[in-house]
Amino acid sequence: MKNEKIAKSLAQSFIDDLKGEKPAPPIAGYSLFIFGSGYNTAKYFQKVFKKEANYSLINFRFKGQTNLFLAEGAWKQYNQEVFRQYLKDKSYVKNVEKNFYHNFPEINKLYQKYSYKFIAGGNNNRLLKIVRHTFDLFWKSNAWSHFSIYFDIDTCFSLVQESYPKTKYAEIKKIWPQATELVAESFDKEQKRDILKKIAAGADSNLTEFCQYFWTSYKNVPTLEMTQEKIQKTYGKFLKNPQIAAKELKIMDKERAAKKKKFLAWRKKLSPAQKKVADFCQTIMEIRDKRKNHFAKGIAVSWRIAEKIFSEAGVDKNLIENVLVFEELTRGVKFIKTIATDLKKREKSYLVYVPYRGAKKISYTNAEKNHDLVNKYFMAGGEHGGQEIKGQTGNKGTAVGSARIIYSSRDFHLFKKGEILVTGMTRPEFVPLMKLAKAIITDEGGITCHAAIVSRELKKPCIIGTKFATKKIKDGDKLEVNANKGVVKILS
Repeated sequence: MKNEKIAKSLAQSFIDDLKGEKPAPPIAGYSLFIFGSGYNTAKYFQKVFKKEANYSLINFRFKGQTNLFLAEGAWKQYNQEVFRQYLKDKSYVKNVEKNFYHNFPEINKLYQKYSYKFIAGGNNNRLLKIVRHTFDLFWKSNAWSHFSIYFDIDTCFSLVQESYPKTKYAEIKKIWPQATELVAESFDKEQKRDILKKIAAGADSNLTEFCQYFWTSYKNVPTLEMTQEKIQKTYGKFLKNPQIAAKELKIMDKERAAKKKKFLAWRKKLSPAQKKVADFCQTIMEIRDKRKNHFAKGIAVSWRIAEKIFSEAGVDKNLIENVLVFEELTRGVKFIKTIATDLKKREKSYLVYVPYRGAKKISYTNAEKNHDLVNKYFMAGGEHGGQEIKGQTGNKGTAVGSARIIYSSRDFHLFKKGEILVTGMTRPEFVPLMKLAKAIITDEGGITCHAAIVSRELKKPCIIGTKFATKKIKDGDKLEVNANKGVVKILS
């Protein structure tokens, strides 16, 4: 009975933290290793923004699936603070960018240095300090990036009018599609460039380990065997003929230069207010996209060290995703042995509340009931009836096809070419599915979200920020997607 009361209080504590605001749409497939590490806490945000937001989260696992709720209000508050300052002083964002990128060189060095071989011969106490240090590095950068997470045309226009009162909504709407098309290379193009450079220079024996971060997610890190399989599948033709890799790099260079030239030519014709909007959109899209590869490198370093600790503790390495990094992993081999039973319990069920301030709390009982309590709060007041769902345009276009709900990588095998992908949010591991999809629909998202950026590159119709698509649409539903208007119709 005591555990039940604790569990119920955790769900209610999260709701109380929101102070009447709705959380972001729930997202699946995130591990405790990442989203139990306290990335959302005051430690990382209190010196970044002028006004703090109560940025709590709650993570559930039941029926073999995870579900995470976050306080969405923080994203909007941070974005509005920075954009408002930027409109007054364009150089303001340069300082934010500087702090965001500051830790990237060190993360790269750690990724290169802490190979499996180096870790195998390392002292555990020193290695665990590196885990703590690495998490601190990318979560500090993450805090500086939070102004880029959510931005939409309505927010943009309302704030632009404060500095440029004569600006009309139509002026912003006219430039929005081109302003929100990322000019810089996206994270997956950067990955491709990284490996092609290696191949063109003569691939070495460390290529597999070098590419491990490509497929690292917020859930886990692929084994070297899995990574090798993915490299062969994706880049096999270049490995067979390094000259093709060199030619491909030249093609990529030309495409990048042409895209930049086109954008700059278009930008010249804009008004001062429109130029500021276009430049800000490019900045926030690039920052949100740049996070992925560097955070993946940091996660991979810590995961490699965790593998050594779990191996020496005699605990199944598949349970790494269920460990709390700072409270448990960094206490070492002996402690991991003592919580082996708890880690196994978490495979079945858990409820973890990570407040903005204060200690994390975990329970193993009533996870589903407490998830339903938070979900009921999220759904309350939403428009759930009818056959029409509204969102924002991620990328223009139309499509008709059958829906497939995909919550996480666990469901990927169910997806068939030509179906319409419906999900909470896309992440790097979703790209192969996005390439097969006829259209993409997400619950989450502003113009900087992964789904919006990648769908533009793939030229796929995409509607983001629907909030309830995964709740209203069922597998097999016939959908009409009009991304030009941000509307999905359930036909049958």
